[in-house]
Amino acid sequence: MKNDLHLREQINHGTFSFPFQLYTCTIPESYTSLTMHWHEEMEITLIQDGICNYLIDLNSYEVKKGDLIILSPHMLHGIGQTEDHTMVSDSFVFSLNMLGYSYPDSCTTKYLQPLANQKWQFPIIIRPSDKNAPALKTTFINIKDYYLEQPHGFELELKASLFHFLSLLFQCAPYSDKNEKDNSEAAEKIKLVLQFIHDNYQKPILISELARLCHFSDYYFMHFFKKHVDMTSIEYLNKHRLFMTLEQLKHSSASITNIALENGFNNISYYNRLFKKQFGITPREYRSNAN
Repeated sequence: MKNDLHLREQINHGTFSFPFQLYTCTIPESYTSLTMHWHEEMEITLIQDGICNYLIDLNSYEVKKGDLIILSPHMLHGIGQTEDHTMVSDSFVFSLNMLGYSYPDSCTTKYLQPLANQKWQFPIIIRPSDKNAPALKTTFINIKDYYLEQPHGFELELKASLFHFLSLLFQCAPYSDKNEKDNSEAAEKIKLVLQFIHDNYQKPILISELARLCHFSDYYFMHFFKKHVDMTSIEYLNKHRLFMTLEQLKHSSASITNIALENGFNNISYYNRLFKKQFGITPREYRSNAN
């Protein structure tokens, strides 16, 4: 799958010397973690409570408490529609470089390099009843504890636990994903559309423009996008525009009307209504709570 640099998450996970970061996501509060993106790092998520729909390489997965989500490098992922869903999850995102990915020993050539190059794919969702799930969850919790408590030597313990976690995953019989040609081609078209939206969200965007990117009729494109992204292209465009206003509401002194206009909303009432529906509060209330 070709990489789309505009969908690539522009966040440094951890530090250069220790590229590991722990995140907690709470739906509906964790707004900015919802949009589809990809990154070069591996991501492991444990659903601590609740239920939601994950979109991973254009497939939809319902996940709930106790499930582990395994995202190999470069996988396109995000969270689908969240109405009536609440969820709390912990995720750690880490670079394979911290495990010696670039050093050509048997571990890297046999396991890490094929994983980074998308030649192998672990089971994406591991349920509590699956093989090695209890051991994987225990190891996940150990990694979290090392990271949060940071006792002397925690880096060594955390690294050792990551290796142990990966060894357990490889026992879950990773499989080659090379036969899913149709899904891969669909993903490429979706990436083109999402890139166009991310590049042009401040301007008016027509359905016909997005359809032409895929060489589809408007009617077919609307069904195609809804099928693969779990929302319409207009819903996705509005959601992205809403997310882009959040930082400005926090840190900019510009008026709410100007912020809405700068991010593609030509009607302030429409912006306020969508914002309230998405986040449960008005833009003014969000700005007040953030400051």
